[in-house]
Amino acid sequence: FSQLYRNQHILCFKTVERRLWEKFSDYINSYRIEAFIKTVKSKPDDGDTYLSIAYNVGFNSKSSFNRAFKKHTGFTPSEYFSNRL
Repeated sequence: FSQLYRNQHILCFKTVERRLWEKFSDYINSYRIEAFIKTVKSKPDDGDTYLSIAYNVGFNSKSSFNRAFKKHTGFTPSEYFSNRL
């Protein structure tokens, strides 16, 4: 019985840990996306590419940036800025 309880406790902890990490990473990515949008809007013609700005605000790859941007805004970066600038 004690082994079963221990295993259930570990499983519960890992589930909670995974959920908290997902929420934390979403929070961090939302913060990064907002920083990205603010940077692009404040310097629209400075020659930086969207990707270089994404790296500057903390993304490590183009795919993770595009996925987070689409999740946060519902658009790709190009779609977002062509409709809003």
